[in-house]
Amino acid sequence: MSVNKVSIIGHRGARSYALENVIPGYEVALECAVDSIDVDIVTTRDKIILAYHDLHINSDILSSISTSEIVNNTTLIKDLTLIELKNNYTVRLNPSSNYAKWFPNQKQIPNTRLNTLQEIVDFVNLKTNNTIQIQIEIKNSFLYPDWSESPSELARLVYEFIQENNLVNRIKVQAFDWRILVALNKFNPNIKTAYLFAFDTKDNYQKWFANSEVMDEASKMSKSELAFLPNLVKALGGYSYEPEDNELRYEDVLKVKKLGLKIFVWTWPEHSGFVFNPVLVKKLISWGVDGFITDNPIELIELCKTNFSFVQL
Repeated sequence: MSVNKVSIIGHRGARSYALENVIPGYEVALECAVDSIDVDIVTTRDKIILAYHDLHINSDILSSISTSEIVNNTTLIKDLTLIELKNNYTVRLNPSSNYAKWFPNQKQIPNTRLNTLQEIVDFVNLKTNNTIQIQIEIKNSFLYPDWSESPSELARLVYEFIQENNLVNRIKVQAFDWRILVALNKFNPNIKTAYLFAFDTKDNYQKWFANSEVMDEASKMSKSELAFLPNLVKALGGYSYEPEDNELRYEDVLKVKKLGLKIFVWTWPEHSGFVFNPVLVKKLISWGVDGFITDNPIELIELCKTNFSFVQL
């Protein structure tokens, strides 16, 4: 039997079991023996990197400290300082939200505050003696570019953080906005950049990346080359191709492997209709994907050990 080497990455910590993007969730992820932790990041008004998924206050996962009620607020994170965020909001699942139905076993911890990326990295470094791999996803919006810093500024802030924390050899940086990744690799080509793909990437990339170095590189390629966008990822210096799990096709795996890119997959419950799909996981492992960004590391690790000659990376 061949050995399947797979990296298990705890998505936002381990959000099937614990609050997302906060230290208690990463403690659970480490207890699950993940290979890497995944952290979403945005920036505050004082340009501090915050571990948080949305560009605005999200009532699904935050409540007001002053009123002890679920918030309904579209205030942008970039318009608030870190102190304002920590003093005014607590992380708590809204049980009536659509989000909550996907994670019925998510443990709630009263008075959990938002964390900076620095706080989370310090925590996991302490717990793992600076050994665990770290993945961050830089969040911004194509539709609302003013909701965050510019792609170049986001790249600069993340680069400085990586340098200050000596993380070049332990970090992988994801983004749906490839302009950020190109800018980041200009600072240091050795930083592993992970090119995220959604179902609509192929139809929109020319619009999203118009007048940028992404399209400058694309202009050097033929139509047949651009018909398979991982070719562009390779040309841009990417480390990995990262599609939604149920969007990946076997023929794509073969082509991506020939390019020398890694393949990591992620799950989007609101799109796919599942948090963890064991049939799909088995198929993807047999195809040779390099890793899973998973909300449910316990079930994934158990499935792998039971069904495969399995080695975590």
